[in-house]
Amino acid sequence: LYQSGDSRRFLGTPTHKLAFSGPVHLTDRLHWNANGVLLSERAAFRYPEVAEVDLAPEFQLNTYLEYRWRQLRLGAGIANLLDEHLLIPQPYAGGAAPLPAKRRQFFLKLGYEF
Repeated sequence: LYQSGDSRRFLGTPTHKLAFSGPVHLTDRLHWNANGVLLSERAAFRYPEVAEVDLAPEFQLNTYLEYRWRQLRLGAGIANLLDEHLLIPQPYAGGAAPLPAKRRQFFLKLGYEF
């Protein structure tokens, strides 16, 4: 990884990161989870003028609800619940600006345990 102008930071990586996950068993069959990640500022390159910039801190919140019955699992969730504009910085000066991550996503999950 290329070092940014600050000797305490590397390009594309946050100086601080806080993550949490909170599972809750609502009933024997119904389970809910919320998790999130807070990233501090990150150094990245901006193109086409090739300049180092600081990306704003980001917070991503996700939630998931699952129903279990015997071996069957049925779940639904939302990733990036707050619909934040998340960026993925490149950890090197490679000619690409920070890429946008996916916005809010809804998903369903069906599973069976053998």
